[in-house]
Amino acid sequence: MEAVAFAFGESTRSEERHRTQSRPKFSLAQGISVLLAEDSQANRLIVAEILRRDGFNVDVVADGLEATDAAKSLPYDVILMDIDMPEMDGVEATHVIRRSECEGDHVPIIALTAHANAEDSERFISEGMDDYVSKPIDRLLLSNKILYWAGRATSQPEKAPESRASEIESPDSSYDLLDRDALSQLAEDTSPEVALKLIAVFIKELRARAEQIEDSGERGDMDGLASQAHALKSSAATYGAAIVRGQALCLDSACKKGAQSTAMAASRGLLEAVEPTAEALIAYTAEVDLPKTDSNIAER
Repeated sequence: MEAVAFAFGESTRSEERHRTQSRPKFSLAQGISVLLAEDSQANRLIVAEILRRDGFNVDVVADGLEATDAAKSLPYDVILMDIDMPEMDGVEATHVIRRSECEGDHVPIIALTAHANAEDSERFISEGMDDYVSKPIDRLLLSNKILYWAGRATSQPEKAPESRASEIESPDSSYDLLDRDALSQLAEDTSPEVALKLIAVFIKELRARAEQIEDSGERGDMDGLASQAHALKSSAATYGAAIVRGQALCLDSACKKGAQSTAMAASRGLLEAVEPTAEALIAYTAEVDLPKTDSNIAER
């Protein structure tokens, strides 16, 4: 396992102390049923994996329509709701769930969002959600918020100190394609074996989203560009794709401002970074010498 530690890096002692002191007890999470609605497979797998490792029972769906159907079928303790999803977005799904609740019933819904500003967060609360967690996901914060809303904790958790894994530099300030701190965090939140499988899923999704970005760019579809950029800016951060994330941030910002020429330039920059990033991730995972085992990260 020495090769694993070398490839995925080692945490600082201060970060390790924080995790040891803050990680929720496995027994507190047992019996809590969570529904996760998230359209990105790469994000879906990692969030479900880390929550199951903390002891939660997790079901997963890929869009808001599936979330409303699942919420009707089972009495979940907490629902984690992505905002931007196909078929039905998280806000509309929340409206449907709230309308279907009987008097006195109320399932806590936590938004999972890459919208980080206060105005957006307040809007989610006003739309019927109870709380929110920003992407990329902080494992401790998310687990502790679930415990709070499920009635297993008496106070709202405070946001954990920022780790180096969340500090992704802009594409103009760093030549590095990969953020190894983010990849180390991924391995720590899951395991080195599972992290390798998750990275493979992300590479596949990255290439698929690149095709969508190229198609949207050719058609001048700003909404299509915005949707893909929004999804990539959080997943790329989680999977250490630093340059891709930086370009996705630029593209997302340009789309919001309606700056088409800037958006097209950002989309070209993002597309140029996709294959070098995929190749760098493949080379990175090749550094890890692990036995060929089947870690269970199947969606359930």
